[in-house]
Amino acid sequence: MRNTVIGIILMLVITGCTAETPIADVFTPTPVENNGETIDELTGLRIEVESGLLLMTIEELAQFNGKEGNLAFVAVDGQVYDVSNEPNWRNGDHNGQQAGQDVSAYITGAPHGKGILERFTVVGKIINE
Repeated sequence: MRNTVIGIILMLVITGCTAETPIADVFTPTPVENNGETIDELTGLRIEVESGLLLMTIEELAQFNGKEGNLAFVAVDGQVYDVSNEPNWRNGDHNGQQAGQDVSAYITGAPHGKGILERFTVVGKIINE
């Protein structure tokens, strides 16, 4: 019995901690018009219902700079990645780059290249408005 309970707990922990968790599962969306989007109550940003990803402009991305308790997000090629828990992005800084910005040009020339992005969760898309 004890092993069964431990097994169930481990299964829940393992399946609940994947990088594929849509942002809509973390934030609490509130339904709005029937345009395929909802509004996240915490950030005020739109969430695309189909993908569960935040929709934000470059200006809105700037609030996720990793400073003063803010989450640290970076954009690369229109996708937004959560680097908040990455020690190399502590306080929103990494090798002269700042979280809350598009780092596409930087990462292309970085020694690790874009492959490093596989470690991070995609949480949003950059939109033009």
